[in-house]
Amino acid sequence: MKASTEQDYRERIVRTLVYIQQRLDDELELEQVAGVAAFSSFHFHRIFRGLVGETLKRTTLGKTNSGSTAAGFHGADIICAMSRPSSSTSIHRGTPSRKIC
Repeated sequence: MKASTEQDYRERIVRTLVYIQQRLDDELELEQVAGVAAFSSFHFHRIFRGLVGETLKRTTLGKTNSGSTAAGFHGADIICAMSRPSSSTSIHRGTPSRKIC
């Protein structure tokens, strides 16, 4: 994958993580969040899991299972890890990124 494409994907996924964080109390649908990143639902799911290391459902699951919605969402950690170029390993092979912050 070209570096410019990977950077574009990272920016789109960060945009969706910010979107999710701003709507912690809302029910979010995959199609809705994929639209924020301008991906189809299928492509978004694949790219999100490759960069974040877990599915959208798993990422947002903690926000509903904890006493505090903000405590369950670890999007800031993911954004921090994704902001460093060395944090990603082989997105096109589906290898998840590592948290380094």
